[in-house]
Amino acid sequence: MKYDTFLVDADDTLLDFRASSLIALERVFTALGFGWKASYGDAFFTLNEKLWSSLERRELTRKKLHEIRFPMLLESLGFPSEKGAECSQAYLEELARCPRYIEGAEEFLRTLSDNGRVYLVTNGTEWIQRLRFELIGIEKYIDG
Repeated sequence: MKYDTFLVDADDTLLDFRASSLIALERVFTALGFGWKASYGDAFFTLNEKLWSSLERRELTRKKLHEIRFPMLLESLGFPSEKGAECSQAYLEELARCPRYIEGAEEFLRTLSDNGRVYLVTNGTEWIQRLRFELIGIEKYIDG
């Protein structure tokens, strides 16, 4: 049987969430005067994975995750947690502006779209994902 409809996850399948996040984090930390160290990115990913696991277990909501993630991160790094809301909003805006394909993903999408209908699946925040998809030009490969 030949398949003609493909459902493809966006983040960490097509788009490199880690690369985009690191760019966004560095921009935000630098703009807020915290400077940048690679260890900040490591701390973010450790915390972020823990919080997303809690979200998946329904221990917190997406809204709560967004509210607590950066205050917790800043406090763990020795920065004022009061900057958390500002940092969170700036991070989300920067994340939306710097999408990156995983190596080979665009060619994979092209092949799929030549052989059927392609639909993106994502658990990401809608406005961020829509902007990322637009900026990277993914719409030419997908049907929805």
